[in-house]
Amino acid sequence: MALGDVLHSMMDKDKDGQATRAEVNQQLGMLGMMLKTSNGSKEGAESETVAEFVQMFESVKEAAPAIFSLLDSDGDEKLSKPEFKYLTHFEKSVLEGGAMEDFAMYAFTILDGDGDDQLSVDELLEGSNSPDKISRVTDLLHALFPVRETPQELLDFVRTAIASVVPENAADIESVVESIAWLDDNDDKHIQREEAREHYNIAAKKFRDIATAAKQMGPLMTMLEGFNAGGGKIPGMMGEL
Repeated sequence: MALGDVLHSMMDKDKDGQATRAEVNQQLGMLGMMLKTSNGSKEGAESETVAEFVQMFESVKEAAPAIFSLLDSDGDEKLSKPEFKYLTHFEKSVLEGGAMEDFAMYAFTILDGDGDDQLSVDELLEGSNSPDKISRVTDLLHALFPVRETPQELLDFVRTAIASVVPENAADIESVVESIAWLDDNDDKHIQREEAREHYNIAAKKFRDIATAAKQMGPLMTMLEGFNAGGGKIPGMMGEL
């Protein structure tokens, strides 16, 4: 079953065909509880693996409001099944050889003003404040994920994404160096293309792992909710949902 279809079924709690923010928050909370409960029943390496999933899941919860807004193409504060299908498209793009890695590297090239295959602090500051470069990155994103009618409607999302690397209030070299430390593996105050590629691969793997977990747990959540709707309980796991 496609990722978008699984998540639509999982998040649409009242089964009216659309998932509201409240439903998404509630279902994410339930999924997190299931993961934590599962971790308590594991030992050794299995426990460490589930704990890593829990940590990744917390990152997903933090990003959920921004993802919801991005997917909500008509701005009605609800996600329909067609809107969830963009997550299936995204999943395919992060598979090995998918288009997302090309997008990440093209965006790197746009920011790499002198073409030396590394991003300096000056290039990051200049790029984060350049309407032209931000617009070019946005055009690339829209070509890959046309979740809005025009690229301009994705500008705020792209600015937010850039701000996650270079904060909007970063005005000096040291603040930028600090903000990119998680990408700067060799501590040379630059982001090499291979460093960017390596961190992309790490993030892509985490997304694929989360997608696999969602596909496995989504049907289980649906089954448990149906059981609960019939007045049942979930012995030894969550009590009444």
